[in-house]
Amino acid sequence: MLMIKQRNVSAYMASTFVLIIAIGFYAYSRFILFGTGEDRYSIEAQFFSSNTVNPGGKVILSGIPVGVIKSINLNKKTFMSEVKMDINKNIHLPTDSQFVISSISMTDDGVIIIKPGKNRNFIKAGNKISNTMPYVSLEQQISNYIFGSMSVASQ
Repeated sequence: MLMIKQRNVSAYMASTFVLIIAIGFYAYSRFILFGTGEDRYSIEAQFFSSNTVNPGGKVILSGIPVGVIKSINLNKKTFMSEVKMDINKNIHLPTDSQFVISSISMTDDGVIIIKPGKNRNFIKAGNKISNTMPYVSLEQQISNYIFGSMSVASQ
């Protein structure tokens, strides 16, 4: 009977240890993915389509990650995709900056690339961005090239 209790105690201790390690890995991954939030400010961009981007994805400026995608929701009134992002506080983006969904390579998830504008006013925390461009698929790009259209087909 004593031997069985020792096995049960050992099993509980080992299981608790494994559970603590798993929770630690989860907390670490969330921290790496989203950070503490203290060194960032939140903004929201509206897209016709947020195809290829996912929460946790990168926000890139001049090839350098400067933020993270927090969430993606559908606006039920406008039927547009609302993408919430956290941008590093030391990055001051002009209000006429354009936010474009793109892909770094053919196998990557989508990223949001910021094309900075020239306005002297800057985007502030909580601002909604409407100067956006959705992802253009490879098929659409080829079609645009073949048929001479330089714009995204009526979206």
